[in-house]
Amino acid sequence: MTPPRIVLRPFHHHERGLLLETLNRLEVAQWLLATPFPFTPADADAMVAASRSGLVEGVSRRQAIARAEDDAMVGCATVRLQEAGGAMVGYWLMPEETGCGYASAAVRAMLADLFGSLGRSRVEAFIDAENARSEAVLRRCGFRPVERYDRDTPNRRGRTAIVRFEVMQP
Repeated sequence: MTPPRIVLRPFHHHERGLLLETLNRLEVAQWLLATPFPFTPADADAMVAASRSGLVEGVSRRQAIARAEDDAMVGCATVRLQEAGGAMVGYWLMPEETGCGYASAAVRAMLADLFGSLGRSRVEAFIDAENARSEAVLRRCGFRPVERYDRDTPNRRGRTAIVRFEVMQP
């Protein structure tokens, strides 16, 4: 068996500055649907604290995506448990860490937990309709687009089109 490339874990307090720096980079923030921009020190403190909480239905938990070999944070994975056996996932990577397979590994790890020990039957993800990299990650992990719609308010790039992807328990 191949050792895991990434681990999902709570954020370390010393990563607060890296969160601030990364989430205030427009090249990252432009694709995020719910993360505040600008991202403040209070937002970073809340993210670090919340990453240590358990999963509760209706509340999002964000955790660090870290390289297994050195525990260095490369991004963030978000899970939100929903009613009726569903869940939602999200993720972002630091730009210098894209193209290494970390996002796909993180999504697969989240799906394994959600379909396994958490007993979820359906998982969805929402992305900006122009986010081709994220679409490729979701498709590699078995997601399929099921709906396209416009948000009421434009995103940071002035766009409103969102695509909802879904994967069912195998």
